[in-house]
Amino acid sequence: MRTPSASQVQNYLRDFLKTKDVKVEYFGPLSEYGEDKTIPKSKDIKTLGYGIPYLVVYKTRGKRKESIISTMRIGKGFGHDFRADRVDNLVLSYDTWGDLPKHCKVQDLGAFAKRDSSMISLGDSEEFFILRPKVEGVEYFKDLDRLMTEGKLESYDVPRVRALAEYLVLIHKAKPEERETELYARKIRDTLGHGECIFGLAYSYPRE
Repeated sequence: MRTPSASQVQNYLRDFLKTKDVKVEYFGPLSEYGEDKTIPKSKDIKTLGYGIPYLVVYKTRGKRKESIISTMRIGKGFGHDFRADRVDNLVLSYDTWGDLPKHCKVQDLGAFAKRDSSMISLGDSEEFFILRPKVEGVEYFKDLDRLMTEGKLESYDVPRVRALAEYLVLIHKAKPEERETELYARKIRDTLGHGECIFGLAYSYPRE
């Protein structure tokens, strides 16, 4: 699927924000946005990288904003094989991230049109995406990759693990209401048996 152009992103933001006062300054992979915060020239990227976060820098109503457009990575063996799997994850993110304490919020849920990869709220769609504010930080899986490669702990590894564990405790200590106990039990079943969770990880191991 082709990556939408900066003008298509701009049209989408104008529709979403309900104002013509939107000017996109940069649209491209987040990894290519310089640390000095200068605005590199937007490039015509032929293929959308599934799972690669794209940064959009834009001005609206006199304010400069930075948001991330995220798609779901297509990963065989991790429960992302079907488009429905990926849509499920993105809709769940849209519905739940705002309720999680200290979690990045979601601004919008949308989709790319089959015809030309223009961005639409919903309709004749192909892949879905979420729009979210850009926040500073590095994904935790990079720590795990480093630990696997280097085989040693850094001074910040144990505090980070503790912080993550305490955050999970904060989320799960909330007791479900009586009417939600069946839903809570269902999510436990999903964690064990869903293609994305424990069994999904098990299937990612080599056959031997």
